[in-house]
Amino acid sequence: MPAREAPTRWLPTLSWAAGACAAFVLLVLVLFAELVAEGGSYLTADDLTPRAVTRGLVGTQEPGQASLWVPHLFAGMPGPGSLLHVPDAYLPERVAYGFGLRWPVFLALHLSLAALGAFLLARRLGASGGAALLAGFGFGFAPYLVALVVHGHGSQVLSAAYLPFVWLCADRLITRRDLLGVGLAGLAIGLLLQGRHMQVVYYGLALFGALGALGVARLAATDRPREAARAGAGLAAALVVGGLLAAKVALPVWDYRPYSTRGAPSVLATEPAGNVGLAYATDWSLPPAEALTYLLPSLHGFGGATYTGGMPFTDYPNYVGLLTLLLALVAVVFRAPRAGVPLLVGGASLLVAFGRHTPVYGLAYAWLPFFDAFRVPSMALLLSNLALALLAAMGLDALVQRAASLPDLVRRRAAWAAALGVPAVALLGLLAPSLVPADGFEPAHRAMLAGDLFQVGLQLGVALAALALLFRGRLRAGAFGGIVAVLVAVDLLLVGGVVVGNTPRGRAAEHFEPDAVVRALAGETEGGRFRIFPVDAYFGETRWAAAGLESIGGYHAAKPRAYQDLLDRSGLPRFLDKYYERDAAGRARPRRPDAVPEPERSIHLRLLDLLNVKYLLSPAPIPDRALVHRRRVRVAGDRTLEIYENPNALPRPYLVGAYEVVADPRLALERLLAPGFDARRSVLLDRPPGVAPTPDFEATVRVEEAASDRLVVTTQSRTPQLLVLADNHYPPGWQASVDGEPAEILRADFAFRAVAVPAGQHRVEMTTRRDRYQLGTRLSQAGLALATLLIVAGGARAWRRQGTHDA
Repeated sequence: MPAREAPTRWLPTLSWAAGACAAFVLLVLVLFAELVAEGGSYLTADDLTPRAVTRGLVGTQEPGQASLWVPHLFAGMPGPGSLLHVPDAYLPERVAYGFGLRWPVFLALHLSLAALGAFLLARRLGASGGAALLAGFGFGFAPYLVALVVHGHGSQVLSAAYLPFVWLCADRLITRRDLLGVGLAGLAIGLLLQGRHMQVVYYGLALFGALGALGVARLAATDRPREAARAGAGLAAALVVGGLLAAKVALPVWDYRPYSTRGAPSVLATEPAGNVGLAYATDWSLPPAEALTYLLPSLHGFGGATYTGGMPFTDYPNYVGLLTLLLALVAVVFRAPRAGVPLLVGGASLLVAFGRHTPVYGLAYAWLPFFDAFRVPSMALLLSNLALALLAAMGLDALVQRAASLPDLVRRRAAWAAALGVPAVALLGLLAPSLVPADGFEPAHRAMLAGDLFQVGLQLGVALAALALLFRGRLRAGAFGGIVAVLVAVDLLLVGGVVVGNTPRGRAAEHFEPDAVVRALAGETEGGRFRIFPVDAYFGETRWAAAGLESIGGYHAAKPRAYQDLLDRSGLPRFLDKYYERDAAGRARPRRPDAVPEPERSIHLRLLDLLNVKYLLSPAPIPDRALVHRRRVRVAGDRTLEIYENPNALPRPYLVGAYEVVADPRLALERLLAPGFDARRSVLLDRPPGVAPTPDFEATVRVEEAASDRLVVTTQSRTPQLLVLADNHYPPGWQASVDGEPAEILRADFAFRAVAVPAGQHRVEMTTRRDRYQLGTRLSQAGLALATLLIVAGGARAWRRQGTHDA
């Protein structure tokens, strides 16, 4: 990195950036034309789950207060801590909603933001305007990011859009070491964190740290210790500003981490395996051979049902444009200036993306802090794609400069060589269908590959023709760069259009309209709150949360750890396996009644009682006399669900007059599932409750108030009791009081809660703790004010220096 960059002319820089931004927004409008013009959104689980939760919370939250607890999934979980529901956390989102911008369009526009960041970073690294435009197209409109938009991975898109800005700000801060640099870097880091995808955030912070360490080391190596110290202090200050700005997001996540599947190991693990386990963490490892999709996007199908690669599934090809890849190779071969760092970043992230196929991921999993909380190694391709886009920009400029420096004779020969290549690649496109072998490819896959070859031939032909004109001096360097950038943009639009077209689209409001299940259960509130159990294939269904129905299932990547262990050990999600078995053809047939021992059959029913499950929604009849069949309803298409009532379900809060202390969580789980344990008569605690409860069969509990963040009950008993609530135990998120005096919330029945209450009549109140959330909000406000102050003061100072230099 240079010690001091030349003064920047503001107007030319801004004009290039404005033009590039307009081009990127235009591409978004073209790619998502139907979404923009007709409204609606993409109906995918990752998008619909938070929408359903948000709708369901409307009727249960305290007036004027943001909901911090989501009762609709997995017996309750923290909203901000799990990042399932984080109200008003992302600053640009609040601004966009103020202008009435719809969420799907707002999310799609982040592709143009990601492209703008790559463009500005390429310019920062010395690329010409056309080459930087190519970098923006190559990163911002790669199928990876397009697929994230349409498949509802909103937080991943938000965070990924700031990766080039983090790189840009790190580079600038190392070079200039001023207040403006600290403010801009802090803002970029804060917005990266506010995006809420912790794995992308981790990559972004690792990138910032690595670039910073490299820059400081270079300054120190050139005998500039004061400048190195100043740069290091600036980097640290930027991290502080960014951390403050994102405290509203970061603090709840930090609190939830020791209680989630992403931060706490399972009690069922027989040996240390990290938080999620290495095998699970590396499911989405990119097979090295699958990197060939950077050449032909359909080489392994095109996602969904057509995918033939080595990952469990995927919805996009790994592609950034063939010309992008070839020009990145040119940058390496020609040893383009400043290509070393992008090459290092791209190579390292590609090795991480390979996951289990190289030792690198295993070493990072074992030694890097917090790395064992992540999965999907292929997500590191975000950094690889950014590095490739930057290298392509450098390669384009290196190619143009090399063409200008060649002797006339060599240039003429190069022009003839490029011209002769045009008919060759044109012939490749025309013969594409016959070049794909029939053996080993299904007809649909062959058609995809033929289309790829035709597209490759067409764009290479145009690029070679333009290159021949460049060598002949008939085309200026800027025009050549523009043609190549347009070719990359068109190429990625065509590939991204397939990703968009393969994704179901509709109106979320219509998706959440009350269906037959909601109508069948409407008004079923006698006896207080209750939960539903969507059986087997429906266990992950979340749409019913929009109607306020609370489920013991759901869909989320960071479930409460203890609850997940309970599900895994009991096998509750495989409820129908006790009654049915599948033959070799996959058809289900009833088991004999004695095929599964009665104690094993009863475990699930006892758990459903404990979990306050009043209704089961099953795709098949349940031959169990303990359940009462209520009705059959038709759901999507011709599918039907059987609704069963569980008449033995315990109320949500209930009183127990006896307890057992089992301090070891694994033993507590085994005791809970043991045939002799009766949750109606006793509760498992991890320590003594401080009272001496005795059974009182006339004890009563009456719910006075029940909201997502507040539960108020009145208890009446002749002896001390334990008030048990089958909601997930989460100490950082809840507090309790008895008659206004603070009371301890005990861990009950391995995963749930209990509060000791004396004899007599008492008012027990449980409310979410808001101190940490409010602290995070105040810190975020302070971080925004600090970043703004640094940017304004530093910008004014830089402007004055620029004016003095120009004068």
